[in-house]
Amino acid sequence: VTCMWHQDIIPVTDFSPMDYSDEAPVAAPDAAGSEMMSMLPAPKPSWELALKNLEDKTQEYFLNCITSTDLGLICNAHKVLADRDSATSPACIKLAKLASDAVDAPKTGKKVQLSPGHQPKEYPEWMEKWNKPSYYNRTILQKCFDLCPMLDIEEFFAIKR
Repeated sequence: VTCMWHQDIIPVTDFSPMDYSDEAPVAAPDAAGSEMMSMLPAPKPSWELALKNLEDKTQEYFLNCITSTDLGLICNAHKVLADRDSATSPACIKLAKLASDAVDAPKTGKKVQLSPGHQPKEYPEWMEKWNKPSYYNRTILQKCFDLCPMLDIEEFFAIKR
């Protein structure tokens, strides 16, 4: 593998990493009634009932993870803002923090959503959002995107059939 660096794309400034401090998990909505339930004798579930309960809880958790966050939308908005402005702009840093919160949403129980004001109106061409308005720029990502059709992918990755 060959790695090449061009003078124009080597960062000249170091930045401090973002603070990923843990947040306390949000209490489950049914936590208040659990104290009352603990006073009752627990029934001894059969293996089938326990397995069914586990499957139901797993499905519920999975669906909650998918619906409780706008992670993809947040990350796309971050890419557009970083492309248009700068990854170090205050708004871009705010979106990076929001993306971090969205990744942790299943663990914390926090519902994370992108506000309508942060939704991009148009996307850089290199994101290939063909069903949305796009713009062309001369960033390094756009230059790499423009070069991709010129590559012989099979030769580049040495794919043998």
